[in-house]
Amino acid sequence: MSKKVDLRQAKKEAEQPPVEDIRTTERYEVTPKEVNFSISYDSPAGETINATLTSRVLDGDGRMAKTRVYNRLMAGLDQTRLPRDEELRIEALSRVAAQLTDLPDWLSEAVAMDNELLGYINMTLVEHEKRYFRGYAEKGESGEVKARVRVSSPFSEG
Repeated sequence: MSKKVDLRQAKKEAEQPPVEDIRTTERYEVTPKEVNFSISYDSPAGETINATLTSRVLDGDGRMAKTRVYNRLMAGLDQTRLPRDEELRIEALSRVAAQLTDLPDWLSEAVAMDNELLGYINMTLVEHEKRYFRGYAEKGESGEVKARVRVSSPFSEG
């Protein structure tokens, strides 16, 4: 038995613009959810520590865990009176605790006192997250990253 053809539906589908083939659009490389990176750290004791660390982009539960770490680190501190740089330091410490898998003891102690080390690791973790969510994003006409999320509503400007 042959299948009936609905000519009106066929015409309607034919009038729709074709779906863009994403394989022909230039895109950024996909960044994995988990990446390894190397660190070489000259400690204040004069010792050089080399390590490979693993960053895992936080899912919803991981983000809540990061928030709980942040709140625990803030315990007893008045956030409204805390200098901005200290608030950012605590934010970075909570990211390191939550986003690095298997945080080594030496690193846990070192980032708590060495802001330069904390800054470099935090920047790496933030960049990993940024690239993960940008992964496979389209390149704009001049090579910039095309916005990954676009909203048009009565409240949008422009």
